[in-house]
Formats: sequence, C-alpha cells, structure tokens
Amino acid sequence: MTQPASAERQRTVPGLNLDIDDVIDTPAQVAAIADAASDREMAAIIHCTEALAAYVAELHAPHGFDQFLTPAECAQVTQFIAGLGKNAARADEFFEPRTGLELRRRNPAAGWNATTAREAGVRGTELQTHEGLPAYALECIALLQALIAYLDDFHGTDGFQEVLTPQERSKVGELISQILSD
Repeated sequence: MTQPASAERQRTVPGLNLDIDDVIDTPAQVAAIADAASDREMAAIIHCTEALAAYVAELHAPHGFDQFLTPAECAQVTQFIAGLGKNAARADEFFEPRTGLELRRRNPAAGWNATTAREAGVRGTELQTHEGLPAYALECIALLQALIAYLDDFHGTDGFQEVLTPQERSKVGELISQILSD
C-alpha cells in the first residue's frame, strides 16, 4: 500500500536550481567535450555522473527520471529495498555509461559501482575549488553528489553501498512506477 505524497515532488537538482529535464542529460552531452578539454580525472568524474544518472533513470523506469521522490516516497522505496534482504549477487553488479554504447553489454571494467561513484563524488568535491573548472564540470559534480544523496535515501541507514541486480532494479522500478501513478 502506498502512502500519499506528503509534499510536492522536487523537479530541480539540489544545489543547482536547474530543472531535471535540463540537467539530467548534461553528462552525456558534455562527455566528448570533457574527454577533449578536461584532464582525465575530471572526464572520469563526468562519465561516472552520466552512468549514475542512467542507473537512477533505470530505477525510475518506465516513467524515467524527471522528478525526485518526496521523503515519504523515498521511505517506501527504502523499506522495499530493505525487504529484499542481502543478495550476494550484488557484489558483482555495476552500472555503466550510456555514451557510445550501441549494445548494452555487461562489462564491469567499463562500469562503475557504488564505491567508485562515492570516490568520484569525493574527488569532485575536491576539484570544485580549482580555478578555471568549466561550468558544465561544476554542474556534473553537483549532479553526481545529488544522485548519490538520493540513492543514500533509498538505501536507508547504510546508504548507497551496492548496486542492485537487474531483477531488483526492475522491482524497484515497478514500485516507483506505482508511487508515481498514485
């Protein structure tokens, strides 16, 4: 049973004051620019942001990620994920960037996991103070931090520590679809 939303869903990315529709594809749009113009570390952070945005969008399927769930709705997802229990298969799970992928192939070496996403978030925070960092890079760092915080809400007390399996992502997507339809 779903609970009614206690507050209006947020459509802006925290810290950016930009609508999700305008920002969610930013990592994909700037990936080539980042590869050519930024140092490798910043490009890697941008690619991680792109991959994590795709992961969150997958969790919001089939609606897509166009609004953040309210805290009460996030609590429903947290409870659902906790109810899934431990799953050893999650240790091998990852998410991967969309850019340039003609076919979705399972390639852990080209993907990201919760640990590398957190590391990219920490490094991005450190890089935010560097002079001359392009605006798109700052936006991607803020988006990465917002997405990690959002996933922390989904995963409860321990936060985002592992990537859900494709089957679990599908189940979470069904729940979020139901929440958004109510």
